[in-house]
Amino acid sequence: MGEHTSELYQARIANSVEGAIQTGRSGVVLAPTGSGKSFLVAFASEDALRHKKPVLILHPDISLLRQNYAQIRRLPALEAARTAFFVAKNETVGDGPMLRDTLDADVIAAINMSLVNKLDDGHFLNALERFGKRGGVVVIDEGQKAAADELARVLSRIALAGGSAASSSPPHPSGPTARIRLSPSAPTASRT
Repeated sequence: MGEHTSELYQARIANSVEGAIQTGRSGVVLAPTGSGKSFLVAFASEDALRHKKPVLILHPDISLLRQNYAQIRRLPALEAARTAFFVAKNETVGDGPMLRDTLDADVIAAINMSLVNKLDDGHFLNALERFGKRGGVVVIDEGQKAAADELARVLSRIALAGGSAASSSPPHPSGPTARIRLSPSAPTASRT
Protein backbone atom coordinates (compact mmCIF):
# COMPACT_ATOMS: atom_id res chain seq x y z
CA MET A 1 0.00 0.00 0.00
CA GLY A 2 2.35 2.68 -1.24
CA GLU A 3 5.10 3.31 1.29
CA HIS A 4 2.76 2.97 4.29
CA THR A 5 3.39 0.05 6.61
CA SER A 6 0.11 -1.17 7.96
CA GLU A 7 -0.99 -3.11 11.00
CA LEU A 8 -2.33 -6.60 10.32
CA TYR A 9 -5.98 -5.54 10.79
CA GLN A 10 -5.45 -2.60 8.40
CA ALA A 11 -3.99 -4.93 5.77
CA ARG A 12 -7.00 -7.26 6.11
CA ILE A 13 -9.39 -4.34 5.65
CA ALA A 14 -7.41 -3.00 2.68
CA ASN A 15 -7.37 -6.44 1.03
CA SER A 16 -11.11 -6.77 1.53
CA VAL A 17 -11.72 -3.32 0.03
CA GLU A 18 -9.47 -4.08 -2.95
CA GLY A 19 -11.39 -7.30 -3.59
CA ALA A 20 -14.66 -5.37 -3.50
CA ILE A 21 -13.30 -2.77 -5.93
CA GLN A 22 -12.02 -5.44 -8.29
CA THR A 23 -15.36 -7.27 -8.38
CA GLY A 24 -17.66 -4.22 -8.21
CA ARG A 25 -19.11 -4.96 -4.78
CA SER A 26 -20.09 -2.28 -2.28
CA GLY A 27 -19.54 -2.16 1.45
CA VAL A 28 -18.86 -0.27 4.64
CA VAL A 29 -15.72 -0.36 6.76
CA LEU A 30 -16.58 -0.20 10.44
CA ALA A 31 -13.56 0.66 12.57
CA PRO A 32 -12.92 2.83 15.62
CA THR A 33 -11.60 6.38 15.57
CA GLY A 34 -7.85 6.46 15.03
CA SER A 35 -7.70 3.12 13.25
CA GLY A 36 -6.68 4.54 9.87
CA LYS A 37 -9.96 4.83 7.96
CA SER A 38 -8.78 8.02 6.28
CA PHE A 39 -5.66 6.19 5.06
CA LEU A 40 -8.08 3.66 3.61
CA VAL A 41 -9.45 6.42 1.36
CA ALA A 42 -6.03 6.84 -0.24
CA PHE A 43 -5.44 3.12 -0.59
CA ALA A 44 -8.90 2.50 -2.03
CA SER A 45 -8.18 5.24 -4.57
CA GLU A 46 -4.89 3.58 -5.46
CA ASP A 47 -6.65 0.21 -5.85
CA ALA A 48 -9.38 1.67 -8.06
CA LEU A 49 -6.81 3.18 -10.40
CA ARG A 50 -4.81 -0.05 -10.49
CA HIS A 51 -8.00 -1.77 -11.68
CA LYS A 52 -8.54 1.00 -14.26
CA LYS A 53 -11.61 2.42 -12.49
CA PRO A 54 -12.16 6.11 -11.74
CA VAL A 55 -12.73 7.02 -8.11
CA LEU A 56 -15.00 9.68 -6.58
CA ILE A 57 -14.08 10.51 -2.99
CA LEU A 58 -16.85 12.19 -1.00
CA HIS A 59 -16.20 14.35 2.06
CA PRO A 60 -18.52 16.23 4.44
CA ASP A 61 -16.27 19.32 4.50
CA ILE A 62 -13.28 21.00 2.88
CA SER A 63 -10.87 20.32 5.76
CA LEU A 64 -11.25 16.54 5.43
CA LEU A 65 -11.00 16.81 1.64
CA ARG A 66 -7.70 18.70 1.98
CA GLN A 67 -6.39 16.12 4.48
CA ASN A 68 -7.24 13.19 2.21
CA TYR A 69 -5.92 14.92 -0.90
CA ALA A 70 -2.57 15.49 0.84
CA GLN A 71 -2.34 11.74 1.52
CA ILE A 72 -3.43 10.80 -1.98
CA ARG A 73 -0.82 13.03 -3.61
CA ARG A 74 1.93 11.08 -1.82
CA LEU A 75 1.03 7.72 -3.34
CA PRO A 76 3.13 6.93 -6.43
CA ALA A 77 0.18 5.42 -8.35
CA LEU A 78 -1.79 8.64 -7.92
CA GLU A 79 0.88 11.19 -8.78
CA ALA A 80 0.10 10.98 -12.50
CA ALA A 81 -3.67 10.62 -12.07
CA ARG A 82 -5.89 13.27 -13.57
CA THR A 83 -7.65 14.88 -10.60
CA ALA A 84 -10.79 17.00 -10.47
CA PHE A 85 -12.62 18.73 -7.61
CA PHE A 86 -16.21 19.55 -6.72
CA VAL A 87 -15.79 22.32 -4.14
CA ALA A 88 -17.08 25.85 -3.66
CA LYS A 89 -15.86 28.30 -6.30
CA ASN A 90 -13.88 30.27 -3.71
CA GLU A 91 -11.99 27.15 -2.51
CA THR A 92 -8.65 26.03 -3.90
CA VAL A 93 -7.00 22.69 -3.23
CA GLY A 94 -3.31 22.10 -3.84
CA ASP A 95 -0.93 24.54 -5.42
CA GLY A 96 -1.58 24.10 -9.13
CA PRO A 97 -4.43 24.76 -11.50
CA MET A 98 -7.61 22.90 -10.57
CA LEU A 99 -9.87 20.93 -12.84
CA ARG A 100 -13.36 21.63 -11.47
CA ASP A 101 -16.86 20.21 -11.65
CA THR A 102 -16.23 17.21 -13.89
CA LEU A 103 -16.48 13.47 -13.39
CA ASP A 104 -14.24 12.93 -16.42
CA ALA A 105 -11.06 12.36 -14.40
CA ASP A 106 -9.24 9.49 -12.69
CA VAL A 107 -9.68 10.83 -9.15
CA ILE A 108 -12.48 13.21 -8.20
CA ALA A 109 -12.47 14.74 -4.72
CA ALA A 110 -15.79 16.30 -3.75
CA ILE A 111 -17.69 17.91 -0.92
CA ASN A 112 -21.00 16.04 -0.55
CA MET A 113 -23.12 19.17 -0.94
CA SER A 114 -21.23 20.25 -4.07
CA LEU A 115 -22.70 17.18 -5.77
CA VAL A 116 -26.10 17.37 -4.11
CA ASN A 117 -26.47 20.96 -5.34
CA LYS A 118 -26.17 19.73 -8.95
CA LEU A 119 -28.99 17.18 -8.80
CA ASP A 120 -31.27 19.39 -10.92
CA ASP A 121 -28.66 19.61 -13.72
CA GLY A 122 -29.37 17.12 -16.51
CA HIS A 123 -25.76 17.22 -17.76
CA PHE A 124 -24.52 16.34 -14.27
CA LEU A 125 -26.97 13.42 -13.98
CA ASN A 126 -25.74 12.09 -17.34
CA ALA A 127 -22.15 12.47 -16.11
CA LEU A 128 -23.01 10.37 -13.04
CA GLU A 129 -24.28 7.61 -15.31
CA ARG A 130 -21.15 7.76 -17.49
CA PHE A 131 -19.01 7.56 -14.34
CA GLY A 132 -20.93 4.43 -13.26
CA LYS A 133 -20.59 2.85 -16.71
CA ARG A 134 -16.81 3.37 -16.47
CA GLY A 135 -16.93 1.16 -13.34
CA GLY A 136 -16.62 4.20 -11.10
CA VAL A 137 -15.88 3.61 -7.44
CA VAL A 138 -17.28 5.96 -4.80
CA VAL A 139 -15.45 6.21 -1.48
CA ILE A 140 -17.25 8.08 1.28
CA ASP A 141 -15.23 9.37 4.21
CA GLU A 142 -17.22 10.19 7.34
CA GLY A 143 -20.36 8.59 5.89
CA GLN A 144 -22.35 9.29 9.03
CA LYS A 145 -22.19 13.01 8.14
CA ALA A 146 -23.65 12.58 4.65
CA ALA A 147 -26.82 14.31 3.47
CA ALA A 148 -28.61 10.98 3.33
CA ASP A 149 -31.59 11.41 1.02
CA GLU A 150 -29.87 13.71 -1.45
CA LEU A 151 -26.62 11.76 -1.56
CA ALA A 152 -28.60 8.56 -2.05
CA ARG A 153 -29.79 10.01 -5.37
CA VAL A 154 -26.17 10.57 -6.47
CA LEU A 155 -25.08 7.09 -5.41
CA SER A 156 -28.06 5.27 -6.88
CA ARG A 157 -27.49 6.94 -10.27
CA ILE A 158 -23.89 5.67 -10.25
CA ALA A 159 -24.82 2.21 -8.97
CA LEU A 160 -27.57 1.66 -11.51
CA ALA A 161 -25.06 2.38 -14.26
CA GLY A 162 -22.60 -0.21 -12.86
CA GLY A 163 -20.48 1.62 -10.28
CA SER A 164 -19.79 0.62 -6.68
CA ALA A 165 -19.23 2.34 -3.34
CA ALA A 166 -17.45 1.97 -0.02
CA SER A 167 -17.83 4.05 3.10
CA SER A 168 -14.81 4.43 5.34
CA SER A 169 -16.88 5.07 8.42
CA PRO A 170 -20.14 3.86 9.86
CA PRO A 171 -23.11 5.25 7.99
CA HIS A 172 -25.84 7.10 9.79
CA PRO A 173 -28.81 4.72 10.22
CA SER A 174 -30.77 6.72 7.65
CA GLY A 175 -27.70 7.36 5.46
CA PRO A 176 -27.36 6.36 1.82
CA THR A 177 -25.53 3.08 2.38
CA ALA A 178 -28.23 2.01 4.82
CA ARG A 179 -31.08 2.86 2.44
CA ILE A 180 -30.08 1.82 -1.06
CA ARG A 181 -28.41 -1.14 -2.66
CA LEU A 182 -25.25 0.26 -4.22
CA SER A 183 -24.45 -2.72 -6.39
CA PRO A 184 -27.01 -5.07 -7.91
CA SER A 185 -24.85 -8.11 -7.16
CA ALA A 186 -23.75 -7.40 -3.60
CA PRO A 187 -25.21 -6.46 -0.24
CA THR A 188 -25.10 -2.82 0.70
CA ALA A 189 -23.08 -3.15 3.86
CA SER A 190 -20.58 -5.68 5.08
CA ARG A 191 -18.42 -5.81 8.17
CA THR A 192 -14.73 -6.54 8.01
